[in-house]
Amino acid sequence: MQGFVFAGTTGFQSPADDYAEDRIDLAAELVTTKANTFCRRVVGTSWQPMGVSDGDIAVFDYSKTPKVGSMVLARVGGLDMMKIVRRIDGKLFLTAPDQQVKALPVDEEQGVQILGVLTAVVKRFD
Repeated sequence: MQGFVFAGTTGFQSPADDYAEDRIDLAAELVTTKANTFCRRVVGTSWQPMGVSDGDIAVFDYSKTPKVGSMVLARVGGLDMMKIVRRIDGKLFLTAPDQQVKALPVDEEQGVQILGVLTAVVKRFD
């Protein structure tokens, strides 16, 4: 049987075959526009109440407009940090999951700038 190619399965069909899915392309799932997307590795445990852990990869999009409640990457006095956008007395502030941390007004003149909106978090379980 020269040139014979078997393209079937052997044994019993897997019950999971009905639920089989094509391979998932993480870049296609997590990146809306490649030029606008960037990632940072999370350092520290202050975001654990929000489900974001030390070592996770945070995916940000700088073309998205932050809304009240958005989790964002902000530059504060030259340091990059994750914050939550809140409205207090009609003005936008950046807060931390820990409500004991002082809220920072969004004011580029004072060195507080939003760099991007969090769109996804990638976790590893090893």
